[in-house]
Amino acid sequence: MSDKDDPSWQRPWERKKQPKPGATKGYCLPPREHTIKPGEKRNPWGRKGKPGRKLDPVKTALSQPTQTVLNGKLTEIDAETALMLVHMKKALAGDARSAKLVLDEARHRGHVIIGKSPEELATEAAELAERERLSRKIIESLDRLAEKYRRERLDPVDPARVACEE
Repeated sequence: MSDKDDPSWQRPWERKKQPKPGATKGYCLPPREHTIKPGEKRNPWGRKGKPGRKLDPVKTALSQPTQTVLNGKLTEIDAETALMLVHMKKALAGDARSAKLVLDEARHRGHVIIGKSPEELATEAAELAERERLSRKIIESLDRLAEKYRRERLDPVDPARVACEE
């Protein structure tokens, strides 16, 4: 044993405390029922404790129900919808900032707001007609193949019979 392993060599505050020789209980010898078992976790979240769910205050505020008048009737809707209705009203009255906000939110949610030009509509109609024509053509060819397959299954072709007919 080296000098550093000898407890008397260590500084007093660095020495590991040891039970007295021959002791079966007492200091550094807790009872078995109070020891940590394999796989057991004591205080897994530490001193600070389990982290709580952090609620987003904006989300919470926007989800609160509010009462508003829609089409002459008192209706309860969430605050987010009420805000969007107010901005839509302002946008229709000519407020540019509200119009931008409403359009940006609509684009973000995937709604188509601005219409297409007549040329774009004509191009789309032509593309749709071409797709329909091609799909009808594919369906007809598949029907012909299915009919041919059905005939062959019902009337199997015998190679000897085909040779006799020729």
